[in-house]
Amino acid sequence: MVTVNGKGHPCTEKQGWAVLPARIWSDGDRVAVQYKIASRIVLGQHGNTGAAVLEWGPFVMAYDASMNPGLPGANSVKLAALTGAHVVAGSSPLQVTANVASRRLTQATPAAFVPFADAGSSGGAYRVWLPAPGTNAEGAESVLADGRESRSRQGNAEGSILDDGASQFVVTFDGKKQDEDWFAVTLDHPVTVGRIEFVGGQIFHDGGWFDTSGGKPIVQVQREAGSKWERLSEISDYPTTTATDCGPLIDEAHRKFTIRLTIPQTVFGVRVVGKPACGDNPLQAFSSCAGLFAYAAGR
Repeated sequence: MVTVNGKGHPCTEKQGWAVLPARIWSDGDRVAVQYKIASRIVLGQHGNTGAAVLEWGPFVMAYDASMNPGLPGANSVKLAALTGAHVVAGSSPLQVTANVASRRLTQATPAAFVPFADAGSSGGAYRVWLPAPGTNAEGAESVLADGRESRSRQGNAEGSILDDGASQFVVTFDGKKQDEDWFAVTLDHPVTVGRIEFVGGQIFHDGGWFDTSGGKPIVQVQREAGSKWERLSEISDYPTTTATDCGPLIDEAHRKFTIRLTIPQTVFGVRVVGKPACGDNPLQAFSSCAGLFAYAAGR
């Protein structure tokens, strides 16, 4: 619709242009064009088969976890049927609200999407291609994805251990020494796991890894919500390290460790425990983690 000076004005469309009839124009005349831009879900092909992306007009939208406090992380949600999608008036950057679902969100829940160009601007993890409506992505998703993450010390890195990718990591650095550090994910409901993955985080000159001179890091689980942590397994393929030498962990490719369980376990939480390293500063010690994931048996 086209208005001139606030009043509707006849026009025709020609090859994508709005053509107004000839008239005498005056300084200060205002022409306003109102577009009908709709949201749509575009299904992926080839490598993105089973996934979909939300678009609004010419914009490709992304789910940014930092824009959705209280909702699952970017790797835990899927697009729900596109009903009631709308633009958030006055938002900056542009926000489109559309429904998502997840293992925890059994009901379609509104979530904010931002243009891909603005995604991640506040440091949050984001994702453009999400599982398409009607797909069941739970088999490929970590069963801990909707859990609560915690660690022995808060540290000074605002990352996450529930999102894929080593760029998102947390540390326990507080300038002090500790004999033990841990990273945990807990749930309000039980899950059955057959495989656990621990991804070490960033290596720094003054720490960021586990010191194995006194033993390998271990995996613990909670059998009931809030119950005592029980030893499940050690991370046997964690390399030999010391408080001052991170060994092969200096290479990011060597920081992912997999624990395969011969008998699947039903748990309410998973935790990795180890001794933090000090690097070149013996007055303190800390560790780092980029991911703690668990998968159903057979995955």
